[in-house]
Amino acid sequence: MDSLIRSQRFQKIDGIYLENESGVKTSGAYDSRQKQIYDSRTDSYKEQVQSNYPESCGFNKLLLTYREHLRWVKKLKLKDDDCVLDIGCNIGQLLHLMNYQAKIKGVGVDISIEALQNARLILPENFEFVLCSIEKGLPFEDNAFDVIVCMDVIEHLENPQVVLKEMYRVLKPGGRFLFHVPVTDLFLSLDWFYQKIMPKSFDKKMQDAGHFLEVMKTHNQLQNMILGNGFAITKTRRFNSLLQTMFDYHITHRILNRMFFIWKMPFKFYHFAIAPIIELFILLPDRILQKMNVGSSAYYLGKK
Repeated sequence: MDSLIRSQRFQKIDGIYLENESGVKTSGAYDSRQKQIYDSRTDSYKEQVQSNYPESCGFNKLLLTYREHLRWVKKLKLKDDDCVLDIGCNIGQLLHLMNYQAKIKGVGVDISIEALQNARLILPENFEFVLCSIEKGLPFEDNAFDVIVCMDVIEHLENPQVVLKEMYRVLKPGGRFLFHVPVTDLFLSLDWFYQKIMPKSFDKKMQDAGHFLEVMKTHNQLQNMILGNGFAITKTRRFNSLLQTMFDYHITHRILNRMFFIWKMPFKFYHFAIAPIIELFILLPDRILQKMNVGSSAYYLGKK
């Protein structure tokens, strides 16, 4: 890890690389707001680490979103000893799952010290974590990583062009990337209906998530930005269309919650038996909408 660090200003304290002991310097009003939002979730992080951390077969959650994330991660075709950078790693759930697919060398970056402290408790000792504001640049050497994943982060950035340029710099030639990003062109998705019917509630949900519409982009704008920074996109698809979003975020899973969180049934049973049946009736219809460019988020897979 030390050989990857570009800046000599960083020092390792309690297992996390810090630019200074007082924390991280943010780069503007949006950056500061994101830090406040994610640092405030300490209790949630601790609860997830204690009771909901992912198993090898998938996340210990009922959300179909995470199963879809895993499908896209598998498209990266991870290999043993791949050096993987997770930008906005939060408590390290994705790094944890990628380490089951291959024995990677994982590096997580986040703006929240609270998230990284919980990630450090769970992930292997050879994984490294860096606290920094990515809008000020990535503190790594050129061509340092085989793979970069950036899930649900780009929409939070005031200056995504800067971060995309930095990601291109630190990714090796031929290296692979995977981004998942909420977008602003929501037409006919569930969020579009939600925005039309309950605008105040929708705006509050967006603010609580750190999504500020004035800095977010459309699907086409994101594609052009990614391509414009030198990346090659090999596959892209819309997501969070209608039924899946309704199931994940607007339906109370009373029976499923009881089965897996109260009765403590193994999550392997959910992932191998129940979820595939649910997806048959939910994800397949949504695939038609996705082909019609309907969805409140999008995946971008490609290489340098």
